[in-house]
Amino acid sequence: ETKSPDTNEGIIGRRSFSQMLERYCRCVKEIAMTSELDIKTSKTLRKLQVGEVVEILQGPRNDEVLGMTRVLARALRDNLEGWVAFKGSKGSIYLEDTPKPRLFLGSGGAATTTSVLQ
Repeated sequence: ETKSPDTNEGIIGRRSFSQMLERYCRCVKEIAMTSELDIKTSKTLRKLQVGEVVEILQGPRNDEVLGMTRVLARALRDNLEGWVAFKGSKGSIYLEDTPKPRLFLGSGGAATTTSVLQ
């Protein structure tokens, strides 16, 4: 079977490709965002609230000593970047995967998203 040259079957667009590389998570349990991967030497920047969406920038990284998995994330609410526990030492889950929020212009021209960023 020969494919017609004018079909796009099997072709991934630039936008679709970039979305495959991006990872977003929603906070399911309040957790601190810290300045460093090592929580012993870092400062708390602020707490992520339940329902808040973050973009994962690095990780996950396992902390063998503390038994937790952490990621470097950017909070969409205020663009703050910091390290967040993805999974705690006792198996608690703090972040879960979520689709990328869609940006659209509201009636007043202000950009908002379909996800609640709180």
